Amino acid sequence: MRVAIGPRDIGKDTILVAIRDQEEKKEIVCEGLGANISKELFDMQERLYKKTIDMRVANMIKVDTRDEFTKALDDGKFVLAHRDGTSETEEKIKELCKATIRCIPYDEDCNDLYPEQ
Repeated sequence: MRVAIGPRDIGKDTILVAIRDQEEKKEIVCEGLGANISKELFDMQERLYKKTIDMRVANMIKVDTRDEFTKALDDGKFVLAHRDGTSETEEKIKELCKATIRCIPYDEDCNDLYPEQ
């Protein structure tokens, strides 16, 4: 959020804010400024979080074979793949395709987190 306070704003007892995830600018009255700014920041965080989750879900793919794995990576996807959990396997994956293991979902089936592919 960018806050601008100019002479006209002071005369109107307002400030101008530009929210980074929206193109519009908003005038906010100075009375209750802390609560108003907090609400705008909370709303922005909610929008950014939802956008991130939607992007993750849209780009997540489950794979079962090495060919599917490498194609998904080449396509810029986040990949859910089988692995044995050893550091040797992780190193082999890094060596073969420069991929790194970022997280291991709690839900082994992942049905609640990711759409069926």
